[in-house]
Amino acid sequence: MKQTIFLLILVILASCSKEIEKPAITIGKYSNQSFQITEVVNKLMSEPDVKVMNKMADGVEATRAINCDAVGEECNVYYEFLNKVVDLTKDNELSEKDRSLLENLRKKLTIELEKSDLKIQDQWKQYINSEK
Repeated sequence: MKQTIFLLILVILASCSKEIEKPAITIGKYSNQSFQITEVVNKLMSEPDVKVMNKMADGVEATRAINCDAVGEECNVYYEFLNKVVDLTKDNELSEKDRSLLENLRKKLTIELEKSDLKIQDQWKQYINSEK
């Protein structure tokens, strides 16, 4: 009976002192990735020629020119944005409704990038504090 209680206590203690894993991406790398994604999105949104906009988005989407390491949902929103640009501009036209849709996706992406930035910073803080 005493051995069972002792083993139970050991199992509980072992599960409580779980080691925190090192985050998969550094803050610097994430910051650079976030900057590149933002620049691509801004460049696409400021392109006045819809045909050029389509070719640019199609090229970036097809080649995955910017490697996106997800921390949260930012990569999904980024790829959704690129896909929408390609889809909405394939006829070389972009209505105000379409542009508004893309602007909303850009805002959503900005929010996701900010949330993920805070998340990766928190992960690194927890990891560094666990190493002390």
